[in-house]
Amino acid sequence: MAADMTAEKTTAETEETEETEGTEKREALIQVSAYRSVRRVDTYIIAPQEFVLDDLPAPLLERLGQPEHVIDFELHPGRHMAQADPVEVIAAIRRQGFYLQLPKQEDE
Repeated sequence: MAADMTAEKTTAETEETEETEGTEKREALIQVSAYRSVRRVDTYIIAPQEFVLDDLPAPLLERLGQPEHVIDFELHPGRHMAQADPVEVIAAIRRQGFYLQLPKQEDE
């Protein structure tokens, strides 16, 4: 009988953990768009799909030129990104509304 109660408790705890993890993943999932700078090589803006590019700081827009849309994708902490840590990208989006990806600096 005690084994049955332990098994039920373990199953309930597992279901609760899975539900919490699922909720966290949904909260961390953001539908984003990536835009390429027309003036600066390998420079991108990643922002939520509903983001209005005119809301970027004016000095940044002047330096980048009018960004060109590249792709839309789902951003989440486990997403593979070539030059950025998705957790840092999500944090920047939450903090300032967008993420600015600059070219990698080569070690000299």
